[in-house]
Amino acid sequence: MGSSSSKAAGIPAAASAAEAKVRATTLGLIARYLTKVPTSRAFINGSQDADLQDEFETMKRNMEEQVLSLTEERDKAQEEVRKQKDVLAAVQLDRDELSTQVAGMGEQGRIMKFGMEQLNQQLDRQLQQANTLKAQLDRRETEMQMLSNELAQIKTQHTQTVTLLDARTTELKGAQVFLTKADSMSGADVVRMIEGLDAEILQTSAFVADHFEFENPKPYDMNDELQGASTRLAEVIGPQMVDLLATTEHAQDPLVIQLACQAATAAFCRWVVMSWDIEDENINHFLQAAYLTIQNAEEQSVAGRWRSITRTQVQSMIHGDADVSSLLVPHLANYFVEILLVAGVPASEEAIHEIVMRDFADKMTEIVRLALALNWVTGREITSADLEPYIILWDTVFDPTAMEDLHEEPAHLKPKALEDVIKEEDHVLCTTDLGLRRIVKLPKDKGGAGGDIQTTVLLKPKVALHSVIQGLEGVKKLMESPMSMSTHELSPSA
Repeated sequence: MGSSSSKAAGIPAAASAAEAKVRATTLGLIARYLTKVPTSRAFINGSQDADLQDEFETMKRNMEEQVLSLTEERDKAQEEVRKQKDVLAAVQLDRDELSTQVAGMGEQGRIMKFGMEQLNQQLDRQLQQANTLKAQLDRRETEMQMLSNELAQIKTQHTQTVTLLDARTTELKGAQVFLTKADSMSGADVVRMIEGLDAEILQTSAFVADHFEFENPKPYDMNDELQGASTRLAEVIGPQMVDLLATTEHAQDPLVIQLACQAATAAFCRWVVMSWDIEDENINHFLQAAYLTIQNAEEQSVAGRWRSITRTQVQSMIHGDADVSSLLVPHLANYFVEILLVAGVPASEEAIHEIVMRDFADKMTEIVRLALALNWVTGREITSADLEPYIILWDTVFDPTAMEDLHEEPAHLKPKALEDVIKEEDHVLCTTDLGLRRIVKLPKDKGGAGGDIQTTVLLKPKVALHSVIQGLEGVKKLMESPMSMSTHELSPSA
């Protein structure tokens, strides 16, 4: 309010000051002019020179300019006075409004004061409630701490329990490996696999025997290469079979070659099926001896599971998932090559090997894969017993309860000449088809008695007898042949 009055009083004062300044300036200019102007007499008489006249004109112009400037300043001052009056009017209006507002604020102040008192009372109540809640929270925190301690103890006990459970589970898994487990295949399934393998062996052997040509009469040249092949073959198919290969004229009837190929392939496949490792015989002998020891000391379920686990891990460790048939096919081919070489094929060992690998690789691969499949099934999938392919050793007395004559026919169909040469006790020349037997250790009774090994024939092996070749044309008397091995002391191998 005071500042507004001061502003209102200052506006006329500013206008008066501006007018006074104009008057003072004008009077000063006039005075300066009078001091410079000569007396009338001198001026009239023309006693002053032209310079004085110029100075007078200059002063006149300056005076006019200053008057003009002062006039402009006066106009500006008047404009400023007008503006200040407008401002003063606005200020007075604001003052009136503020006066009205101040009058209303008194009532609002009383209302606000009452509201503040109400808020203070409410705040006091809230503080009391907060203190109550804090006390409750402190009690809850104490209870939570106690529960946390109990939970920590329970967790510790749980961890110990889980650790113990894991240990027991691991022990149980280790023991469960050796518990009785159902076989994934039956004995009948394995019999069918053996029969399929025998059929493939027969077909391949017949193809090999018919594939080569032989000279007639056959030349006899017992060189070192032929002697080595004969010795190796005699350990697989027997010396008498080797003698037949070496002394028989095969040009008309290659039956002896076919029988020799069947016998060698059957023996080779039996070895593949029974092997723990196809590349290391030392591992085979060691693991087989260990298995027989376990079988003698433990129950069949334990021994069978040990065999399954060990064979799986050993073969996986050595070969992984590789197809090992490519490693075995050349070995089977070597048997065919040596048989053909001893039988008198007019070619070198290398040339015969090349022909066999070229023309019979697919069939040999099929035989090897069938044998490997049997190795997998009998070695890993069946644990309740040992399903073992087997052959009959040469020179064994023929027993129709344990083996089957390959060429057996009903008696009324047999030629009289053949019946005459069959002896009462015929002997095995070679095994042509694998048999299958089931070997299981019987459980012991409570007194510890029992535990015997029980063997059951599931499939009889087929054998060729000595009598079958006595009627063949082209079979020479063995003792007369310079290539005969009948005098060699060779032990048959299973």
